[in-house]
Amino acid sequence: MKKMPIMVLLICVCISCQRKKGAEGQNIEEFGHLKDSISGNFQPFRQPDASILGFWNSEMLCSKADCGLYVIGDRRNEIWEFMEDSAKVYAHALHGKKLLTVFRAVYNGDQIVLESCRDSLSENTLKINILLDDLKDNVIKGTQKITIEDNCISVFDVELTRAEKGI
Repeated sequence: MKKMPIMVLLICVCISCQRKKGAEGQNIEEFGHLKDSISGNFQPFRQPDASILGFWNSEMLCSKADCGLYVIGDRRNEIWEFMEDSAKVYAHALHGKKLLTVFRAVYNGDQIVLESCRDSLSENTLKINILLDDLKDNVIKGTQKITIEDNCISVFDVELTRAEKGI
């Protein structure tokens, strides 16, 4: 007789556990189609080749100009420094020791895409995009596109050569 209440209690516990397990499975099915917004935008980080990191001398020649800021044939020389942290690759464009632009870089092994980081203090909407798609050991070539106010576009041919030493 004493075993009967214990058996009833065990049966109730088992039924309760089965209901919870069923509800859990239903919740997983209901929300299984939702994806994490962070992982949806995640692009795997690809470690840059060590030969790309460091200082590079840049020579740029204007090949297209839609406004008066630059003219075809303009030449610009800067020093670029490619660096990395645990999550991203960056490039700094320097004139002497003065920092001109900071770029976010995406490296996929075949090309490097650079995008200027917006300066919150600047009033103009200067945007610089660079595609470096000819990657060799000591020379990197590509194109730089400068857009100002969404209607003025200048394009430069870019050639980077490995700097002998930093600045």
